[in-house]
Amino acid sequence: MITTLEYNAPFEKGKQYQRRQIHQLYKGQQQGGISTPANYPYIFIFTGESGEQYGYRDGWDETSTMYYYTGEGQYGSMTFTKGNKAIRDHVENGKTIYLFQYVASGIVEFIDEMAYVGHEIRFVPDHNGDEREAIVFYLERVEHIEQESEASQFDATTHSLGHLREIAEAVETSEDPRETKVQVRYRAAAVKAYALTRANGICEACGEEAPFVKKDGTPFLEVHHLYRLSDGGADQPEAVAAICPNCHRRVHYGGGRFIV
Repeated sequence: MITTLEYNAPFEKGKQYQRRQIHQLYKGQQQGGISTPANYPYIFIFTGESGEQYGYRDGWDETSTMYYYTGEGQYGSMTFTKGNKAIRDHVENGKTIYLFQYVASGIVEFIDEMAYVGHEIRFVPDHNGDEREAIVFYLERVEHIEQESEASQFDATTHSLGHLREIAEAVETSEDPRETKVQVRYRAAAVKAYALTRANGICEACGEEAPFVKKDGTPFLEVHHLYRLSDGGADQPEAVAAICPNCHRRVHYGGGRFIV
């Protein structure tokens, strides 16, 4: 069943949409695999079977949490321009990546919200059959990064606030995608730890004390992402705030906004 889109309605995993309608609402390039609407903080990437004829294939790793996505460019070596640059720099630019897969002509299924965690260069033929360098992005499910960072054994008490910020700002990638995933999850945990340490038990939205103290003796606050990078994404320290549950719900459901 094709889902009818409403303005600013979130995409639902497993639902199918008309690509034409997505562009009617949000604009962006209507052709190609990467679409970057100018007036919205979104990056739409579309994947299908067509890449196989050019020597590459997009797809999941063995864990089905990280997706290998080949960048744009049919001729010559790929470069970090246009859509490729947008994917690589989406966190810095406050953009959210949405992954869609073609299921029929003009019909795409929404897969998940993704975060860039690294890339590699592969040699594949271009549209003319000439060998060239292709950019293959490592995209991780944002939801999975959140789950992994929550389960991390990161001990914030062993780091100063300044050191936590250094870890949170560090951006490292590895040729081994598994190592890159470990680095991103560790950094995501550090970003959260930094926000909670900075808040020091005081909600950064309303200025009130945390509503209660957890079993480990630390005040209970929740980490909110100020920009539309879903919780647990590859964030920046400036893009998160530690806030009380009431303010967290107000921001999400009441349309409230605040600046730390």
